Amino acid sequence: MAALVATAAMVGCAPRPRQPAPIVLIVIDTLRADHMSLYGYGRDTTPRISQLASSGSVFEHAFSAAAWTLPGVASLLTGQWPSVHGAGLGEADRFKRSDETIPTLAELLQAAGYDTGAVVNAGYLHPQFGFARGFESYDFQRGAEDQIRRADATVDVALEWIDAHREAPFFLLLHVFDVHRYYDAPEPARGTFTDAYRDRYGETLDTLESRVQAERDGDLEFHVAAYDEEILFVDSQIGRLADGLKARGIWDQALVILTADHGEAFREHGALAHGTNLHNEVMRVPLVVWGPQVPARRWRQAVSTVDVLPTAARFAAIDNIPPVAGVPLWQLFEGGDLPDRLLFAENIMYETNLSAVVSWPMKLIRDFQHNQWQLYDLENDLEERVDLLIGADRSTLRLARALRREARALRESAAGQAVELDEDLAKELRALGYIR
Repeated sequence: MAALVATAAMVGCAPRPRQPAPIVLIVIDTLRADHMSLYGYGRDTTPRISQLASSGSVFEHAFSAAAWTLPGVASLLTGQWPSVHGAGLGEADRFKRSDETIPTLAELLQAAGYDTGAVVNAGYLHPQFGFARGFESYDFQRGAEDQIRRADATVDVALEWIDAHREAPFFLLLHVFDVHRYYDAPEPARGTFTDAYRDRYGETLDTLESRVQAERDGDLEFHVAAYDEEILFVDSQIGRLADGLKARGIWDQALVILTADHGEAFREHGALAHGTNLHNEVMRVPLVVWGPQVPARRWRQAVSTVDVLPTAARFAAIDNIPPVAGVPLWQLFEGGDLPDRLLFAENIMYETNLSAVVSWPMKLIRDFQHNQWQLYDLENDLEERVDLLIGADRSTLRLARALRREARALRESAAGQAVELDEDLAKELRALGYIR
């Protein structure tokens, strides 16, 4: 646990002296980094984000702290690993919200004088899960299959909220759900990548019901193409949000962070969707930062979504935050480096009991249920095709055991707090496949 303590202690360094300025946190649900053209994907899925990223800091190796939304967003907003904040799935498949004694980014910024607002969508961001803490305005809309609020409507609401709060420093959380299955991108994104599959399904591809059926028929190529179209549509709306911030004179003074709560699996390691494995198709997420004195460059250092809170808090000159797992990325932006540390991923849904730890460039995945390990060299094998523990030498085994000890020590779970789902929320989560 020494590595954890040392990392937490780094957050206490002096904040950047500056006047309070806006902070915008954009969370794109279910967006894996390697399906963005920003990260070298073959399809041009993120032309606007790529163009915007030329003036920001792009992190090549950013990892989520969890494989699904509830613990993943809780780590984003608390700066803590899932074992610490406690949000996720508890005993007897009961959902838990994060420990209310752990402050959120919204609570910290609200106490520092910020107006705080959120525009969020779908299931696990319901106020019942505790995410409304610290937000003066929490605009939540339910979403299941064809009932989600699309990214364009979400951006409209966000810009309206900004117009009502632009005279004061503000913090806005913007969450879009479109990239989450089931995939049903509107025009002009619709058909950009799926048109080649129209002969298989005919014009009925224009309905969500037929697209869902196409996915269930096992057409993985179509499934991926439809996912990519959702990314393309969301990309256009992130561009529209940026245009709106620029037109209002906010972009150049604000800290803007774009990331995701987790990615999505397409059977690279057997699984489809997310929540059941900790491989990079689910755990490697985008992280792009824009703001005053944020350099325009790409970084290869391994970072985590828990770094978002201390990065935003330091921008806001908050110097009294409690110890957290993350570190402020300003240590890189100002010419320094990040401390050697371990990055964790935890809290898998239902039957599988996994944890992962990254000590760059090595990543260990531990299956506690079956006492099995996998070890990968991410510098040379980012897609995790070669398990180094097959025929491993002694030094590799020693590293695996050391990483296992750290992961085991972290699993002293916080209590968390059980959530009693109302009937409508339970129905929504069941429609999305989260409740069986």
